[in-house]
Amino acid sequence: MNFKSLFIKDFHFKEIIYNASSNLAIRFISIIFSFIFTYCIATQFGSNILGILALYQSILFILSVFCRLGLDTASVRFVTENIANNRFTTIKDIFVKLTILVSIISFIVSFIFYVFFNRVAGSFLKYIDFNDYIIFVTLSIVPFSLLLVNSEFFRGFKKINYYAIFRQLSLPIISCLILFICILLKQKNNIIPVFSYTASIYCLLILSYFFIFNKILKNLSKTKDKESKSSYKDLLKISIPMMITNSLLHLLQYSDILILGIFTNDSNIGIYNIAYKVAMLTSLSLFAVNSIAAPKISELYHSNKMEEFKQTISFSSKITFFASLPIVIIFLFFPEQILIFFGNEYVKGKWVLIILSLGQFVNCIAGPAGYILQMTGKEKVFKNIIIFSVFINVALNFILVPFYGIIGASLSSLFSLLISSICSLYIIYKDYNVKSFYLPFCNESNSDV
Repeated sequence: MNFKSLFIKDFHFKEIIYNASSNLAIRFISIIFSFIFTYCIATQFGSNILGILALYQSILFILSVFCRLGLDTASVRFVTENIANNRFTTIKDIFVKLTILVSIISFIVSFIFYVFFNRVAGSFLKYIDFNDYIIFVTLSIVPFSLLLVNSEFFRGFKKINYYAIFRQLSLPIISCLILFICILLKQKNNIIPVFSYTASIYCLLILSYFFIFNKILKNLSKTKDKESKSSYKDLLKISIPMMITNSLLHLLQYSDILILGIFTNDSNIGIYNIAYKVAMLTSLSLFAVNSIAAPKISELYHSNKMEEFKQTISFSSKITFFASLPIVIIFLFFPEQILIFFGNEYVKGKWVLIILSLGQFVNCIAGPAGYILQMTGKEKVFKNIIIFSVFINVALNFILVPFYGIIGASLSSLFSLLISSICSLYIIYKDYNVKSFYLPFCNESNSDV
């Protein structure tokens, strides 16, 4: 079966192409504004404040994982399963319970963080003065956690554009607007970048609830079905394993910056953060495809359409490989020319960019491996893989960072991504007899896809 016939005839492939393209466009705009935001901070405030912002974001993302209890990722599964069984009333009940649970846990985590981090910040971050920014993390935890839950709720309904707007696009845009206003008003206080990000979270949370009630819940109220309540216990039974997995994934993603904060200064974190943001462009297509492939994979698997399930995975992997290949080639051969755009001091991160780009390309080759395991009832298997990867990542960071600094952090990231990808691919092939990765000439068994 050739590509043209797939595009024309197969509904699932057309849906992935259409929605992924739309999501890719939104994500591309998001990245442009994210780089504008980063560029303004890098040039107006310096690499040290950029490092502070990266540390703020890392702590916020990791804490929000515990606040969400995995309910954001699980909501995609809850929604798709209930839609498949025409239980629309159950979806409304689930959304209310998700909001209550996440709100309560977030308030508790915020309080604990504010009380205890004030006491340990000095000994934990020896080379960075983070005291002025603790209050911003505290105030961001509740709205940020709820915003991420709401974003995933959109994805469960396959409203990918709404998901992309609230998860990816609007945050950098609003942050940029607030930052620009502050700069125009000649407000050059070092807290301005973090303040801009925090304020944008609150704006987006309000907008997300407006659209959920008007675009989803309002329409569900018009439908009649057999009511089937889900208890808090039922929700947590599925979400907790996902929470553990997602907390480990975030730790895998942000442990580099956290450990750099222990052993080095905020300027080096800023340089590393620039290289990391640029390297993430390599996996742009992966995030775009996964945003629609995740609910599609869940839907096909739970509908027992295994042939379409396998074809969808293979097709998704091909897209991500060919879309990411030219980007990684550019980063491998022209790292200095790219980084000098942000300032001469950022050229120090050229080897970091090269190494992190290779790591993200490995991620792209693996395709939607993590989502496949999470959406098909293998949350615990994926959790174990990530536990092992995080252990390797953290251990390597503590070994390499004191001697090699930001290069050591990037090498730790590369090795841990290799381990998690290889293990996930092996489990998927063993259990489903499908190659979720794509490499030319290595996927003969799926060549018809």
